[in-house]
Amino acid sequence: MKRWIGALFLLLLCVSCGKEIPQEESGRYRIGVSLPHTDSVYRSAMKSLAEQEYQDSDRVELILMDGEGSQKKQNENLRDLIDGGVDALVLVPTTLSGPVPMVRYANEREIPVVVVDDSLDMTQGISVVSLVTSDNETIGYMAADLLIQGLKENYPVWNVVELTGPPKSSSVISRTEGRKKAWDGIFQLNLAGSYDADYDREHAKSVMQSCLNLGEVHGILCQN
Repeated sequence: MKRWIGALFLLLLCVSCGKEIPQEESGRYRIGVSLPHTDSVYRSAMKSLAEQEYQDSDRVELILMDGEGSQKKQNENLRDLIDGGVDALVLVPTTLSGPVPMVRYANEREIPVVVVDDSLDMTQGISVVSLVTSDNETIGYMAADLLIQGLKENYPVWNVVELTGPPKSSSVISRTEGRKKAWDGIFQLNLAGSYDADYDREHAKSVMQSCLNLGEVHGILCQN
């Protein structure tokens, strides 16, 4: 969560140093924050933390937008923020490529963008001030390797189920790559299924209940 507030500070610094503000608005900036959703505990905490940090600020007006799990909705939110004249944007992408047209639109309007948590496809000719995220491939590798160490201590062969998030998000793509590297060549392991649990606790519980009907399950790798 520290990187979340750090991203807001970074963006404020960039706006302060790099953007010319009309005299009557000098010293106060409108920052649009686009979240993919606020349904999960993690995303809800991000929203609350940002609100708490800047609720009494005389320098920053935060405009928080909820994409409600839809890339279409997030892009509509981003367009509204850009057309509404925000000074900067903080973007937590719903998918790897989905927000690219809106980031390009922000670039054309010379509105700085910081991307947080999930990555964007930077091969499509867009520019961002910074990407503040984790090494998700290493996270996936470490989680998968830790599961294997536990299974080795208890079973000769293993049926494993994997629960992921939205398949087009960069964190899912990277964590899956890490998992594949950790499990490559381990013949004792059978991946009984990999299922989209949408990075949501209640959805994951429902999916897992269905997975238990597959037969004996020895381990579960949850990407979130």
